[in-house]
Amino acid sequence: MLPNISSSYFGHVALDLSNNHFEGRVPSLPFSLATLNLSGNRFSGTLSFLCKIDTFLSFLDLSNNLLLGSLPDCWATKRMIKVLNLSNNNLSGEIPSCFGNLLTLQALYLRTNALVSELPMSLSSCIRLRFLDLGENKLSGVIPEWIEEKLSELYVLVLGSNRFHGRFPSQVC
Repeated sequence: MLPNISSSYFGHVALDLSNNHFEGRVPSLPFSLATLNLSGNRFSGTLSFLCKIDTFLSFLDLSNNLLLGSLPDCWATKRMIKVLNLSNNNLSGEIPSCFGNLLTLQALYLRTNALVSELPMSLSSCIRLRFLDLGENKLSGVIPEWIEEKLSELYVLVLGSNRFHGRFPSQVC
């Protein structure tokens, strides 16, 4: 269990507590985080705490934990984020349309969760995306053509082990 460290630091903080044995809910965190890496622990609970973190967050890795519930709808305030990794948790529900507000996003990893529905058109606004890994979820529908048309900087695309159907867009190849 981590103590409440929300008032312990000032300024824009980089906090890396990855690959430890922390468990339970994520504690209160410094408001002005620039980097947060809590990957490889046993944190549980929802992601609602993210809505309290400042807008200067640019790197967020919460992968390989026991987090659950839906993705919160507060990403519009996280416009500086470049890397978002929420892979290997128990997250469910849809990818929020407000992800389209993450205009500086370069890497989005949501692999191995239980996300459903189609890819939101709003992701086409994330034109700086280079890595998009949505594999091993329950996403469905057709693979949209805007992936190649709008995401011209995309270098890695992982959509395997989902429920996509229809034709594969020839532009993606």
